[in-house]
Amino acid sequence: MVKIHRATIGARIGGMFLEVVELAYHAYYSPPSEKLPGIITTLKKVDVLKLLITIAWEGKLIQTAQFTELTEKLQEISKMLGGWKRGIESKTPLEH
Repeated sequence: MVKIHRATIGARIGGMFLEVVELAYHAYYSPPSEKLPGIITTLKKVDVLKLLITIAWEGKLIQTAQFTELTEKLQEISKMLGGWKRGIESKTPLEH
């Protein structure tokens, strides 16, 4: 039964990693007015990815070393995306 769960969640995690790369790529090459929504969507996907990796680790589907490495890298990605988001927000005039 563990193999089924491992394959299912593993496929989902792998697909989400590719989605994050694709979303970040699209945000990067989007017109300025579309960058912020793209970054926010990418950040949300990264958060879901963190959740899935945590579930996989808690279910003993991945080893602690893998979990630690993945969460550290995802945290760094979140920081970079957050900085990018703040940079765009600081350049965008507030609408009332």
